Amino acid sequence: MIVDIDVRLAYDIAQPANLALQVRAPRFADQKVLSETFDIGAPDHVAETAAETGLGARTLLQTS
Repeated sequence: MIVDIDVRLAYDIAQPANLALQVRAPRFADQKVLSETFDIGAPDHVAETAAETGLGARTLLQTS
């Protein structure tokens, strides 16, 4: 079975901020992500770190 989910989130950060995002689809053994687009613009700093076991990754952003 193929499930197609289209989600769009838009955030407007008016001042410098540190953000932790966990919005991407996790990769579970019983499901396969066929395609994914994750556009975060041009933050000053970006890093990715592991989330809880089996729940994908967090994206850490710093904006000015």
